[in-house]
Amino acid sequence: MVITTLAGAGAVILGVLAHSWLDRGRRGHRSAADLQLAAYQELLSRYARLMGAIRQAPDQGSAWSDDLAGWDVALVRVGLLAPAPVAVEADRFGRSFASFLERVRRDAGPAGPQLGQSEFQEYADGLDRAQKHLVAVMRRSLGVHRRTW
Repeated sequence: MVITTLAGAGAVILGVLAHSWLDRGRRGHRSAADLQLAAYQELLSRYARLMGAIRQAPDQGSAWSDDLAGWDVALVRVGLLAPAPVAVEADRFGRSFASFLERVRRDAGPAGPQLGQSEFQEYADGLDRAQKHLVAVMRRSLGVHRRTW
């Protein structure tokens, strides 16, 4: 009787230890996914704010250039926290956006020729497509496979 009681208690203890170990691993995985999601949200939010400011006043570089540091930090954060496919796609997106910003800076304002509305829209449409692709890769990394657009 004592042996079965001790064996039962031992089994309960092992079960509790195994559950806590497995649960801790699950929580660690969940918190990593939560960090990734927060980084993705920050990057996309910064992009939206910058594009909104640029669309409103492309020739007012000083009005939106202050947000570029935050954009760079958000891009680096995604690169550090995300799985490799997302990091690669985020880097591509960041390079495309940097090219767009350079073109807007160079061509906007009194020092250079104005960037035409159709040319601006063409660049913005390309960035929108790249953003949708990046979001799809981000969603896959979080286990969301359904397209919603």
